[in-house]
Amino acid sequence: MECRMEGAETLINNLKDIEEKVATKWIRKAMQAGAYIIKNYVLGNVPFASGTTARSIIIKNKYSKKRPQVLVTLSHKLFPSNKPFYVGFLNAGHMSGKRWSKDRHPIPGTEWLQKSFEESLEPMQSEMLAVLREGFNVEANKRGIIDHLEELTE
Repeated sequence: MECRMEGAETLINNLKDIEEKVATKWIRKAMQAGAYIIKNYVLGNVPFASGTTARSIIIKNKYSKKRPQVLVTLSHKLFPSNKPFYVGFLNAGHMSGKRWSKDRHPIPGTEWLQKSFEESLEPMQSEMLAVLREGFNVEANKRGIIDHLEELTE
């Protein structure tokens, strides 16, 4: 799942005007703050009480020179005997019974991952914009640039 934010372009462009490395650093910090919010919503909607699925939900950073990426994903390392596939069946739905049996019937999915993502969109975006504003303010104060601050705080 992916989301795009409106209103963040001016903050990112102003950070890039200062320096490209600085912009990438603050964009990564904003994405990590948003990822923690998504992770908390996903953990709140996990359909199990056992905790194996909850322990497997991790935040993963992907490093790239052009653009940072932060993922909230399921780690296969924490599942005993490599059984993470069943979580996907619960999310998307599956068929019960043996494969070639006539008694099979569909079991609908709970779609808890999609619901968690949709519930977390608004708080995630506001947190990311707050981190980007903070980053621009910090970098602008370091460099003595205060021209754009009134525009960005509105």
